[in-house]
Amino acid sequence: MIDMRTILIDFDVHKEIERRRRSFKETPNDVLRRNFGLPALMPDETEEIREEPGLAVRGTVIPNGTKLRGTYKGIQYYAEVNEGQIIFNGKKFKSPSAAVMDITHVNTNGWIFWEYYDAVNSEWKILKTLREKAQDPMG
Repeated sequence: MIDMRTILIDFDVHKEIERRRRSFKETPNDVLRRNFGLPALMPDETEEIREEPGLAVRGTVIPNGTKLRGTYKGIQYYAEVNEGQIIFNGKKFKSPSAAVMDITHVNTNGWIFWEYYDAVNSEWKILKTLREKAQDPMG
């Protein structure tokens, strides 16, 4: 087994690694090895470390570990992206809108309801801005 380390990266670095992926099977480690000119690892060496980069919805990847919050009828709700899903109240959801329906019980645009915590700028931002940023070719 290869000795693997955990590093913290900001969202812009994560986004760039995702942009450079050649396929969904290519891990962030594979991308970095390729970009640093290092040889690829054999598949059996990386099998145990493969994980989803986050929740992919409508051309946007919300990275695992992203904290979400939203307010409904004066009550603040919190969720987190983990294992490629939004985890809220012990349940797993595949989209921001599906997660918010568990709160409102009506169709609600989750991209507008949820805010995500931007750790780089230490502030909460509407999730829609993350999607708009991902779709902007100038980044």
